[in-house]
Amino acid sequence: MCGRKEIFKDFSKNVQDNVSLRDSSKLQVKVKRKMKIFQKDEKPQYISNVYHVPNMKSNILSLGQLLEMVT
Repeated sequence: MCGRKEIFKDFSKNVQDNVSLRDSSKLQVKVKRKMKIFQKDEKPQYISNVYHVPNMKSNILSLGQLLEMVT
């Protein structure tokens, strides 16, 4: 999940959902997008199905979901 719109590659899929945070607050999810990241060797890699949550202050990355991508 990420709140910064400018780091996404494209606009994939509109979704109407909420995510619940640890403090029981909820934030609205707008869309799922593809996000570009850079590996240690500076090669780009894309992560698909990343939620854009406009009011989110930090990015959250699930290591379990990343491992599913590479296996």
